[in-house]
Amino acid sequence: MSITCVNALFISSSPNHRQLLAKLCKQFEYSEIEISYSASAELAQQCLSEKHYDILLIGTESELEQRLELLSNLPNDESYVPATLLLSHSKQAFSQHKHLHSRIDSLRIQELTPALLEHCIRYAIRHKADEARLLKLAHHDPLTGLANRLAFKKQLLKLIAQTKRSGHLLALMIVDLDNFKLINDALGHDVGDKVLADAAEHLQQSVRESDLVARLGGDEFAIIATHLHSPKDAATLARTIIERCHFQQHGTHIKLDVSCSIGIALYPNDSQEHCVLLKHADNALFKAKQAGKRQFSFADQELNFKDKFQHALDSDIKHPKFLKQLQLYYQPIVDTKSQQLIGAEALLRWNNPSQGLLAPDKFLNAIESNGLMNKVGNWVVHNACMQHLAWVKQGLPAIAVSVNLTAQQLENSYLINVIKKLIHHQQFNPHYLCLELSEADAFKCSEKVQNSLYKLHELGVHLTIDNFGKDYCSLTQLHRLPIDSIKIDRSLIQRAEYNEEYADVTEAIIQLGKILNLNIIAQGIENSRCLEYISTRDCHQAQGFYIAKPLNHNHFMHWMGQQNQRLSNIAH
Repeated sequence: MSITCVNALFISSSPNHRQLLAKLCKQFEYSEIEISYSASAELAQQCLSEKHYDILLIGTESELEQRLELLSNLPNDESYVPATLLLSHSKQAFSQHKHLHSRIDSLRIQELTPALLEHCIRYAIRHKADEARLLKLAHHDPLTGLANRLAFKKQLLKLIAQTKRSGHLLALMIVDLDNFKLINDALGHDVGDKVLADAAEHLQQSVRESDLVARLGGDEFAIIATHLHSPKDAATLARTIIERCHFQQHGTHIKLDVSCSIGIALYPNDSQEHCVLLKHADNALFKAKQAGKRQFSFADQELNFKDKFQHALDSDIKHPKFLKQLQLYYQPIVDTKSQQLIGAEALLRWNNPSQGLLAPDKFLNAIESNGLMNKVGNWVVHNACMQHLAWVKQGLPAIAVSVNLTAQQLENSYLINVIKKLIHHQQFNPHYLCLELSEADAFKCSEKVQNSLYKLHELGVHLTIDNFGKDYCSLTQLHRLPIDSIKIDRSLIQRAEYNEEYADVTEAIIQLGKILNLNIIAQGIENSRCLEYISTRDCHQAQGFYIAKPLNHNHFMHWMGQQNQRLSNIAH
């Protein structure tokens, strides 16, 4: 065997030994060698972490124990580095390191010749190559080239330990080809083997480089996916695998579809024990197979329900009629002292054809993941403003409409353009539009968002920080934004009447609003005690279920009429 170039690391503190080795290597007949030197085991450890070496040459003139310990700590797998001890004395021994005997050779440095040293190096490297081939045979499936069951179990234990440290999720997927026996019986074992090899290739193309694909036996495969953030990531990967592992196999006179089903168990959610995790994944696969071809199932049935619900939403959101299924509900906002209606918060609802009426917390994530946040947000603003104009046209008192925003909607000019068109083409008065930004978004807003807020303010739009007191918003941030109102978080309002600490925080927010000359709105008014509590403070407006729940347009109109009648009766 011809070796073109060998990278060697010589660990020795002896200048004489270094000179001798350099001289001998220059006389090699078949090999070129590039030697790096390290004076100690500690420095050698650093060298090994920075570069790959084909062989270690270890001098024994000093710190023998440390150098053997270094060798003991190196990986004992296909990545291990072969080593040769260059003994300073013939009687040196290392009986306490018997486990290293199969991995290292030893030569007396005084007896070295160029031919002997070259032979030793070539033998050590060839021996490693032979071991690597045997190791691959022991850990890889010969048909597909994938990791086999033995390697899979070792890697599963290793990746579980890594996942435990990282705090992420790990998904163990058992993949089974649908009706593989039928393919074998109809087309023969040679075609069956081709199907298995092709399926293995499709599986590898479906996952990331960091994920492991293994063949457990027969038509059963396993995938270990790491660094997942949520079960949704596992579901997305499973759908990708099912899609890519769907192909046709042709025989002499027949053509068959190849597809797969998947069972998924999550670490640590389903179990922290690898054996139990495997059992859960197998059980999940059984459920997937029962559901038909090209299906996947989580071990946790609640996750299956959530995933099917979310997947259905994703599909419905892409339907051309999606925007027509949206509607606005309105929750009244009243003056705290007079109970007079002065505004309404427009709240989005989706009249989903299969799921019924859905609140935003059920579908906002799906809207965001489908890139529709700006489109839907602009729809809400436009329709809320048009509803205000319709009320005015009917001769009703002009009331403000409030709309929730996200920072994402303020990263571009689309929203501002929508409002400008309403002002110029529909004669909408921007003073009757109030845009609400959460305290969290206000605190971390970018320069683009801040500029958008100022442009909206210049148009005459009122701006509110929503859920104030829930997160941490600095006075500096509050002062540098063009804010007109703060809406106190419902958690503070609902606890202030009986919890002194929450009452103190609520009082402080109200006083802060007064100092900054801001309009103060209390939300979450659930009962008469809450309303009475804020009525005795300098809180300007109130909103909550005690006053009215979010109402569709017809019910809102009915409530408005009843409220006017109540106030009229009180006045008389």
